[in-house]
Amino acid sequence: MKVGDILIINNIRNKFLSFNIKKHKKKMQKLYNGSNITIISNNCLAGVIYNILGLEFCSPTINQWMKMAEYYEFVSNLKYYMQCELVENVEESKNWKFPVGTLIAKDSSHNNLNIYFNHYDTFENAKTKWENRKQKILWDKLYVIYDFNDKDFDGELLYKFDELPYKHKISLTHYKSFDEIKNTYKMNCISDNEDIVKEFDYYGLSGKRYFEEWDYIDFLTK
Repeated sequence: MKVGDILIINNIRNKFLSFNIKKHKKKMQKLYNGSNITIISNNCLAGVIYNILGLEFCSPTINQWMKMAEYYEFVSNLKYYMQCELVENVEESKNWKFPVGTLIAKDSSHNNLNIYFNHYDTFENAKTKWENRKQKILWDKLYVIYDFNDKDFDGELLYKFDELPYKHKISLTHYKSFDEIKNTYKMNCISDNEDIVKEFDYYGLSGKRYFEEWDYIDFLTK
């Protein structure tokens, strides 16, 4: 097949996918009740769900990720960390191609936590967004998602997360089932040799992402 033919096919494919993405978003927005909520997640999942549902970003956890243990501490003390100063972590940023910030604990009983802003060009932009969006948190409409890499991290954190006093919380696992945990869902889209980032990819030309096998509309409207 010629290069020109491949380009034409890819162009047609991209247009078809774009059409189906818009169609799928309309469908999901119709299923959702439309009310603003705050979704706190340890990776880009919150931002993607907001985007699909066409909602305002009422959460600071947009276009970022946190390490598993640090996220648990973050949501265990959410109001505390929302009062902590976010500063640039220059040394940690050297290890990545994007800026890294650190929430500075105000006492010795808490730890500093890193925020990895993987979709921002500068720390200044990331911090501006973080500060603006944390002011929009709807504390009476909190939905907490722990997208957990159970292949590489200790599942004990899942049990501790399940005990947190949030009315709406869920942990998403990918390689193992934790049937004894009440607020959890085992993803089926990822096999043992695949990374969990696949969940953000589009499922063929359907306009849906892999993670949408999980019924997040049900989770957000209970």
